[in-house]
Amino acid sequence: MPRDLPAAEKSIDVFGLCTMTIFLAALLLALSQGQQRGWASGYILGLLAIGGVFLGLFLVTEWHVAHPVVPLRLYRNVPFVLASVVVLLYNAGFMGANFLVALMVQLVFDFTRMQAGIILAPGALVMGVIGLVAGRLSDRMAPHRLVCAGLALFAVDLYCFATLSQFVSIGTMTLLVMLQRGAFGMIFSASDTAIMRTLPVADRSMGSGLHNMHRGIAMAFGVVLGSVLLDKRLAFHSLLTAHTRLAAYQDCLLVISIGLLVALVPA
Repeated sequence: MPRDLPAAEKSIDVFGLCTMTIFLAALLLALSQGQQRGWASGYILGLLAIGGVFLGLFLVTEWHVAHPVVPLRLYRNVPFVLASVVVLLYNAGFMGANFLVALMVQLVFDFTRMQAGIILAPGALVMGVIGLVAGRLSDRMAPHRLVCAGLALFAVDLYCFATLSQFVSIGTMTLLVMLQRGAFGMIFSASDTAIMRTLPVADRSMGSGLHNMHRGIAMAFGVVLGSVLLDKRLAFHSLLTAHTRLAAYQDCLLVISIGLLVALVPA
């Protein structure tokens, strides 16, 4: 009887794993604390420099080791790269919009905490239901169509947010939040399927890990982007009356809406 040959054990890319961890930790720390510490502070610039150095070391390592922790050849796959760009844009947009809308509800429109809860809570249910339906549909049709529909709906929804008056009703706000979360649920589920279809079966486990890493970085960046944009627009409008505060938030939401429309190009 022929004996099964033992599978060759793959060595762990310890140096690549360490350099990637330090790069991501430095980047996320800089993004999360940049607004508080000041983007030009020595602390933030130091974190960004550390992140840049270890990103360089990571890339050099991954090109030369036999069993890299992240096979960089995946980034030669153009459909995978384009799908990853869409993931970065819509996750950053979603988190930035969430941050701004949550602040608008209480600081601009003066809704109470109870009213804010009524406005925001139904969106979570809608996102879950739409995500489930979109997941089923993406198995039966081209998932990029659902992604494009979700991006367009998301952009239109943010445009509607950007045209609200100071005297908006709870019902209108609740409907817009539900549309926003529904659009995200549609994109989220369909994009998972779409990005996996760009990869051969053997690469899908690694592709799934990279997909989640891209999503995490984009979400952290989205909150920072929303905060920085808001500070800049509030400073531009200078007089912090209710009307100018609303205009500052609307400017930020329009910028995010444009970013979502840009995501339609690679989608």
